[in-house]
Amino acid sequence: LGGAFWLNDADCLILREEGAEFTLGQARALASVAALGGSPLIFSDGVGSLAADRLAVLQALLPPLPAAATPLDLFSAANADGIPSTLALALDANAAGSDGWLLVGLFNWSDDTADVGVRLRDAYGALGAAPPGGFGGDAELCDAAAGDLGWHAFDFWSGRYRRLDGADPTLTFPVRPRRCVVCAVRRVAARGAPQYVGSSVHLSCGLELRKWTEGRGTRGRRALTLALGVGRAVDAPSVWLHLPGSRQGDDAAPRLAGEEPAAGVEHVWDDVWRIRMDELMPGAEESCTVEWGGV
Repeated sequence: LGGAFWLNDADCLILREEGAEFTLGQARALASVAALGGSPLIFSDGVGSLAADRLAVLQALLPPLPAAATPLDLFSAANADGIPSTLALALDANAAGSDGWLLVGLFNWSDDTADVGVRLRDAYGALGAAPPGGFGGDAELCDAAAGDLGWHAFDFWSGRYRRLDGADPTLTFPVRPRRCVVCAVRRVAARGAPQYVGSSVHLSCGLELRKWTEGRGTRGRRALTLALGVGRAVDAPSVWLHLPGSRQGDDAAPRLAGEEPAAGVEHVWDDVWRIRMDELMPGAEESCTVEWGGV
């Protein structure tokens, strides 16, 4: 009945080191539960006393997610202790670079490292939703020669990227004891369209995106202008982008407009890149333009 007749009380979020017996990874797990639970975010620690890495955990939750995630294994036979280990939330596109995506929380509440995962078809089914084009090789999402193009999977807390193959994969990560992975999952777009994969700015890995405009840059290269905004300052924001046609080590590699080649750009995997942007200011949007591809 949470969200219908009342807002569930998730208790206050504790992130401090002093007097709290949990690591940074465990603090991130607690924060992820609070964020995905969709309850009011109550914080009682003195902000000025927090270490920078713990304060960054709190900042990543603001503004709060628009809805609560759904536990996927609450009544599963494998869930003997009754504590959900997989939660999922379907988020809608708010800019052209995001066609709607799945935010998945994978939690390990045991004392040993364990693989935690969920079949994406089951996750979408539990939410009564579907990815763009559905499952099973829709023509809009498949290359005629290569078949289904797969999925982007981006872990917010670690900044790890993984490409999932096939039309109906299972998302699985090894998770350390009492820690979590919060992963943004997106279907790889067809027809060479660039995509927003994730960021270091907000747990949602997408709600911070304010602008997405494609065009042409210098020498006829492809160009993408994007802007971020979360209503607060972010010292060193990074975004992860899928830029089809980009290649490492030649003129097709992406570069920030007005910058030296390779400045602020890091190759991640195949045609996925990390782009480091300038500081975000409170109440403002920060934009950048990325150019890539041959003439």
